[in-house]
Amino acid sequence: KISIINYAFFIPLENGEITGMVPEADAVLLQSRTDTLSGNPLKETSLIYLAHQHNVKVMISIGGWADSDLFPQIAADSLKRTLFAHSCIQQIKTYGFDGIDIDWEYPGYEPHEGSPRDKENFNLLLQTIRDSLDVIQTQTENKYLLSAALPANPAHVAKIDIKTITQILDFINVMTYDFYGTWDPIVNHNTPLYLPAQG
Repeated sequence: KISIINYAFFIPLENGEITGMVPEADAVLLQSRTDTLSGNPLKETSLIYLAHQHNVKVMISIGGWADSDLFPQIAADSLKRTLFAHSCIQQIKTYGFDGIDIDWEYPGYEPHEGSPRDKENFNLLLQTIRDSLDVIQTQTENKYLLSAALPANPAHVAKIDIKTITQILDFINVMTYDFYGTWDPIVNHNTPLYLPAQG
C-alpha cells in the first residue's frame, strides 16, 4: 500500500554538502547488512533493495525542523547550491535513492535564519537540484523525483513562490499535521479531514 518512502533525515552542512544525521544507522539500513560471523556483506538486504522488490521508491528527505537553519545561506550562494545538488546526486549514486525531498522549514522563517530573499532563492535551489537530477537521468535512464514538504500555515505559504516551484517539483507534501497548533487562538484537530463546525 506504500508507493514512496521518505528516508529522513539527511542534513545540510555549512559548505552546502549533505550528510546523514546518523551515519552508523545509514550504513546498516542503506547498505547491505553484514554477516556477524564472517563479516561479509549479506546480498540484497538494504532497505532500498527490499523496497524496490515491492515497486516502492525511496527518496532522501533533507532538512527537517531542527536542521533548516543552513538552507537560507546555501540557497543564496550559487556555489553552495551546486555543492548541495552534487551531494544529493552522490547519495543517489551511493545508495540508489529514487529522488530528493526538501524539507526546509521554512523559507522566509526568521527564527531559522530566513529572510524575504528566500522566496527567490528557494526557486533557485530547487532548479539546481532538478537540473542535476535531469543530468543523471540521461545517464541512467531512470526517472528521479524531486519533492518538497511545504507548510500548511498560510503565513508560511505566502513566503513561497508556489507557481514557480510547482513547475520544478514532481509533487508536494503538505504538512497537514500543522493545520492547527499552539499558534492558533482556538483548540482544534491538528490534521482535520473536514472544516470545523465552528471557528
